[in-house]
Amino acid sequence: MNESGPIKSFALWIDSEGADATPWEMFLNGQLGLFARFNPLHSLGLMHLSGHLQRIRREKCGDDCLYLFLIGVDPNEQRKGLGRKLIEPVLAYTQHKGKKVVLEVQKPDNEAYYKRFGFKVVAEIKISSDGLISKTLVWSPEVR
Repeated sequence: MNESGPIKSFALWIDSEGADATPWEMFLNGQLGLFARFNPLHSLGLMHLSGHLQRIRREKCGDDCLYLFLIGVDPNEQRKGLGRKLIEPVLAYTQHKGKKVVLEVQKPDNEAYYKRFGFKVVAEIKISSDGLISKTLVWSPEVR
């Protein structure tokens, strides 16, 4: 990693305890500070959705898992293996520890990307009136 250069990729992994924070706790901790930029009615909808996704994660992943909250790669650096370098070491760790990994996607390309690592779709929810679907994917160590 070149610490003096620009950030080209990042990932935020949260253990199951942090992933089970209520939307209000996440807001107070700054994790959902983005909500402050939205119309209050939209914020309430996002908090409701967050709570629903949280229940799905808990149901499908259990109490001992890692949650991929956020991952990003600079568009100019994509298709160079940076995302893989962020994901594979964590999957190796969770394989060793016997933990599951959970994440959500809204784009078909992202779903296909994670399926290459062995993630499986375990739930789907319509999240907007225009048909946007959020899918919850889980990676299980016993599948390896």
